[in-house]
Amino acid sequence: MHIAKQLGIEMQMNTRELQIKELLNTAYDKDVLTQAIGMLNNLIDERIQAYHRLSMDYPHARGILAKLAQKATGTKNLLARESRGNPYE
Repeated sequence: MHIAKQLGIEMQMNTRELQIKELLNTAYDKDVLTQAIGMLNNLIDERIQAYHRLSMDYPHARGILAKLAQKATGTKNLLARESRGNPYE
């Protein structure tokens, strides 16, 4: 929601998947898709770094945190594919 607000896109509360879909579709329509993807990638990178720091501080949680980091990396891969075309059309 914060990214949408920064891009001047009004959105409604919904599931994360639907919010991302709506953000990407609206950003595409407003010709700000590249900025939206860049902002999402920055947010994901921050989260991955936080997971890594937490895994160092809490070794027993490494497995769970590694899965979260892997999921975040998968989302970055999806965004990379999105930047080559809009799969939600």
